[in-house]
Amino acid sequence: MTKYKFVRKLAKSLTNSGRTLNGNELARLLNRVGYKTNYGTPFAGARGVYKLISATWHRQGKGKDAEMIAHAYTDQYGNFAWN
Repeated sequence: MTKYKFVRKLAKSLTNSGRTLNGNELARLLNRVGYKTNYGTPFAGARGVYKLISATWHRQGKGKDAEMIAHAYTDQYGNFAWN
């Protein structure tokens, strides 16, 4: 499974359970299951993980999956990552 599909499926699970995940938590999870950045390095919870969220959102178009991605991930302050 690609990292984009992983982020999409996780967003669906988070949304269905009414939860969110911040960038640092997503980075730790991605690293734990073995995903790497496009540079082949571990995710650090900074710009790279938010770029991954954004790229995953863009791949979904304007459908329900895109909406779930937009509302499943937050920044370190609890604001949606897309704000």
